[in-house]
Amino acid sequence: MRVEAREIDEIGTEGIIKKIWERVGKNHAYLSVDIDVLDPAFAPATGTPETGGWSTRELRTIIRGLDGMKLVGMDLVEVATPYDTVSSRLLDNLLRRTGGRTYHNGSCRCDL
Repeated sequence: MRVEAREIDEIGTEGIIKKIWERVGKNHAYLSVDIDVLDPAFAPATGTPETGGWSTRELRTIIRGLDGMKLVGMDLVEVATPYDTVSSRLLDNLLRRTGGRTYHNGSCRCDL
């Protein structure tokens, strides 16, 4: 499943969360986030800067909305970390938050 950055303008963070939940349901899922979804003001170390992307707050809201989903792992891709410490910190934050999850009845809890 693919969610485009511009979809946030039409359906908002709640709509994106709903779309993900509808697709995944009770199945296990792997979450892959391309850093290009964020506006370069928030993540300038990307290979393909795209203006008009999400803020880090919007991304964190969406990830928080996946609380309870059966995530088996996640990654943040297309980050040019040697050139930027902001993206590195975001990656560290996201991986710590999703990697340090607690489980209850097979579903995860992400505390962002």
